[in-house]
Amino acid sequence: MSSGVADAWVGTKVRLRRGSGPTPHLALIAGSSVPTHTALSNQRAESELNLAAMWDLPRGQGVVAFTGLASRWAADRFVSERLSGATWAFPVGSLASFVEYSEFARPGAVNRFVATGLQFFPRATVQLDASVIMPVPRAGSDASFGFGFSRRW
Repeated sequence: MSSGVADAWVGTKVRLRRGSGPTPHLALIAGSSVPTHTALSNQRAESELNLAAMWDLPRGQGVVAFTGLASRWAADRFVSERLSGATWAFPVGSLASFVEYSEFARPGAVNRFVATGLQFFPRATVQLDASVIMPVPRAGSDASFGFGFSRRW
């Protein structure tokens, strides 16, 4: 079992289209890992770009589907990785929560994950969150924990 701090991630989300009814909101999410230079670090920045579609559901719920590409460091070179997944978000009292399934595929390897977490909005423009991510199947891998900060400009 490994433990420690993995790479950080920094990015931006740009709205492409505001949706309504059956028409989804569309956004482009671009970002990069930021190496922490720890035992769990990839030691190099890895960029990614996703297209996300979100549908509003009743009672403050939402569903997001995303797909994209990432550039991942593999031994001595970068390889392309296809990203895809879906998220169901829902309110929990004054907080919000989510359940997500994601898949990362590159030549010769596919990694799948389920995640859940809580989101807190101390202001309309600020989001704090905590998450737990589990590989599927678990085959000896452990959970990872994440913490996040988002700011709307």
